[in-house]
Parts: sequence; C-alpha cells; structure tokens
Amino acid sequence: MPAPLSRYNKESWVIRFGSVQGQRMLILAALGPYSLFRVGASLLLHEEDASGKTIITGANVENAAYPVGTCAERVAMGTAIHAGHKLGSFKAIGVATDMTDYCSPCGMCRQFLREFLSLETPIFMFNKEGKFIVRTMGELLPLSFGPDVLPPKEELRKNLNKDQLEGAGVR
Repeated sequence: MPAPLSRYNKESWVIRFGSVQGQRMLILAALGPYSLFRVGASLLLHEEDASGKTIITGANVENAAYPVGTCAERVAMGTAIHAGHKLGSFKAIGVATDMTDYCSPCGMCRQFLREFLSLETPIFMFNKEGKFIVRTMGELLPLSFGPDVLPPKEELRKNLNKDQLEGAGVR
C-alpha cells in the first residue's frame, strides 16, 4: 500500500521535483550513452544543510564496463553522505526517468539506501509525465538487512583480540 501523501510537504518538494521541468533537469544530467536509460534522483532533507540546501540530487553515470556505472540514487546518497548527512537526515527520495512507466530503485540501490534511510522513508517514483507512485523503503525492501540488525560494536569487539581488530580496520 502506498504511503499516505498527506505526511509530505508537496509544495516544497513534489511540485519542485515532480514537475516535468524539475525531472528534465535531473534526467538531462544523466550520462547514459550505452543503454540510453537516464535516471535522476533527489533526496529531500529534513532540515536545510550548512549550504542552505534542502534537496540533494544525482544522476546515473554509465561506463563502457557496464558494472562500473553508478545509479542516480547512489550518486545522490553518496553526495549527501560526503556532505555529512546520515541516517535520520532524509525525509524522502524521488526517482525520475523519461519512461512512461514508473521506475523503482534497482536491488543494489535499495540495499545501499537501506543503510541510510529508515524503513518508513517514502520513495517517490516519477514517470515522464510527472505522475508518481509512492512506496516506503520497507515496502521496497521487505525483511531487509541493515545496520540495526548488527549487534553493537562493543559486543563484537569483546570476542576479538587486538590483531583481529586492527586487521578489520578498527583502532
């Protein structure tokens, strides 16, 4: 079942990102010379960041070695994490393509996003007409594995000696 739209500020994001013009700007930034499949992604922040942004964007970047390409969702999230955002910073994510149908994040992106989004985070999927459907992170990746599933670091450290901790990059 789609997440109820009444929980989201449509004026500040859906209209800006969901407009055909807003999508076009993101999609045109995509580099898809091999598949010709262009995707734009947008992360809505809960609060304005230090640079005054409330939205962080990304577009897919393909490579002749196909697996080396990066999806728009991971470009946007990587940019956000590099800027200091973390779990709890994100209100919603949007994905747009120039297709008639809606396009959800791929499996790899779903798992990547799961690391930084709560299961209740809505994901808006826009088509080329600006229409959208919404699903939560939990709906797109049910029974998911995320950081909350791991035991606390302190508990894991108890069972490792100093050499094992250093070998794992833990100081």
